[in-house]
Amino acid sequence: MSSFNEWINKNKRILWCAILLAGSKAWCAAPENADSLTCIINFRISKTTIDSQYMGNSDAIAAFRTALDSVGSEHIKRIAIRSWASPEGNTTFNNWLSTERASAARKLVDQLLPSGERGFKVDAEGESWDGLKSFVASDEKLDAKTKERIMTILNGTQTKDQKKLELRRMPCYGYLKTTYYTRLRNSIICVFYTQKMPEPVTVLPDSVTTVEPADVDTVIIKEITETTYPPEVKKQKDGIVLAVKTNLLYDALCVPNAGVELPFGDDWSVSAAWMYAWWKSDKRHNYWRTYGGDIEVRRWFGKPGRRVLTGHHVGVYGQIITYDFERGGRGYLGDKWSYAAGLSYGYSMPIAKRLNLDFSVGVGYLGGVYKEYLPMEECYVWQCTKNRHYIGPTKAEVSLVWLLGRGYNARKGGKR
Repeated sequence: MSSFNEWINKNKRILWCAILLAGSKAWCAAPENADSLTCIINFRISKTTIDSQYMGNSDAIAAFRTALDSVGSEHIKRIAIRSWASPEGNTTFNNWLSTERASAARKLVDQLLPSGERGFKVDAEGESWDGLKSFVASDEKLDAKTKERIMTILNGTQTKDQKKLELRRMPCYGYLKTTYYTRLRNSIICVFYTQKMPEPVTVLPDSVTTVEPADVDTVIIKEITETTYPPEVKKQKDGIVLAVKTNLLYDALCVPNAGVELPFGDDWSVSAAWMYAWWKSDKRHNYWRTYGGDIEVRRWFGKPGRRVLTGHHVGVYGQIITYDFERGGRGYLGDKWSYAAGLSYGYSMPIAKRLNLDFSVGVGYLGGVYKEYLPMEECYVWQCTKNRHYIGPTKAEVSLVWLLGRGYNARKGGKR
């Protein structure tokens, strides 16, 4: 009994939230003077079927079966099931998860109990926002300012997608996911019976413990799973932004260019750019020709709530280029692809509602074959062919970035 009391003191927040989620007997329309068994089944992310090997489910299900056998199926009057999904990702998909988890819990009951005349109530509740509020309100590790910010988001009038986006941008989001979201993917089974169990049993979430008789007996089962994605439901991002940009340094050098950048995940983006210039004047021996492009993956850093694609960033990039440069003297012709790869660092800042200015430099390796030639009268005389093996700066950007789409913070600065 002492070990049970120690677990209660250590995990009182978990029990309190479980009681809150399970609700009262009034929710289940339970018979008067009925006792109950409560089984909490937690699911892996995006899963809908029961994994008996997850978090002690095998022992918990066995204990629940024992408790039901002790009651006797003939004394069970009513069974109620409620199911949830954690508040992350696509809402339509989460509603489907909630429905399928309720069905999985119903199948578990059908396996453990013979068919009989008894009432059944099944509710798929969708995303467990109230559960998350309960956990955060009773959390003892988050500082008061962070808790206040989270509760402001949860109690706000913005859409669910907006709430999810703001939570994802908070530094504590990883803590919330690993500590609480795993406990919000669940089904709760309430079994009401009219006969006292001779030896009531309580199964704790991560262990199996037999305790002394109590007025209400609780069996808590931790997690049950598998993934079945409905073909008609597609996962969506909370806000999709596409950035179109041009490198002003290339523009200043009369090299037209354009690029696109797409954010993904919480702090990542991928970009691609292309340039093309084909200016020449044979009379003046003036050649200014180049075309090529680059691809870059970036990792972004900054405060939560910042506008998308702003702040410090580092990246890894690859480039290809051909060129022919000659300004009345010695010319340099790279008519086969030259290539480069390296690491970049930069900083992007907002300058208007939908415009950023991005400064970036890259250092890496540039290789390829090029030819040197001299213009003589109306001819171009080859001088030599060289291999280029260069290590140093290979990239420079001062890019004007135009943000398209929804899901970005339109403010120029300050706290959200």
